[in-house]
Amino acid sequence: MRAAGLVVAQTLTRIAEYAKPGVSTGELDELAEQSIRSAGAVPSFKGYHGFPASICASVNDQVVHGIPVHSQVLRDGDLASIDCGAILDGWHGDAAITIEIGNVSPEARQLSAACQAALDAGIAAAQPDGRLTDISYAIEQTTMAVGTRDGRRYGIVANYGGHGIGTSMHMDPYLPNQGRPGRGPRLREGMALAIEPMLTLGTERTTELDDEWTVVTADGSHAAHWEHTVAITSDGPWVLTTL
Repeated sequence: MRAAGLVVAQTLTRIAEYAKPGVSTGELDELAEQSIRSAGAVPSFKGYHGFPASICASVNDQVVHGIPVHSQVLRDGDLASIDCGAILDGWHGDAAITIEIGNVSPEARQLSAACQAALDAGIAAAQPDGRLTDISYAIEQTTMAVGTRDGRRYGIVANYGGHGIGTSMHMDPYLPNQGRPGRGPRLREGMALAIEPMLTLGTERTTELDDEWTVVTADGSHAAHWEHTVAITSDGPWVLTTL
């Protein structure tokens, strides 16, 4: 899984370097597929329940599962969330980043930073002998604390969250991004989880577009999405999808 995670990390690094105004999400998808396959891995997303691409590219009010296309050209000020997965020797890695395209608004920059802070808190809470919702609680509390600092309330997207991962991309347990601590399965050494907060500048409610994939905020507000695959070890959390 670490090897698969490195493929994902390298691919997202290449995408972050390439993404700029004038580049289409379709071009980013082509770059991702080339990066994944050149490493001897297979894109997790392509063909998954019929999904047509190697990454999910979700721009501005798109939260998750955006389908990358050549007609969607990134513009200055966009906030682009890129979700990427790879399979190597039967093992999965899954991660997401939010990229600032050109000069984004201060609010968009703070939103992405808040989401990344929530992810970091969730990872720190992934401790052996803890409970699953310790992670949920850490994400929620950090989101609230950062929102207080920034002078706004960030929406925690409802009905979407993290998951177990290993020989399949999506495995039990489902990991909510908010809730009381001390609940759910006990975290054991050897478990692996995809931890992925999704925050908005407005509502927590979403709708799905007619393509039956793209999830957008119900009020049109911007969204951010950060994710890592994390292993539970005797020494604490090990992030598998970072360089």
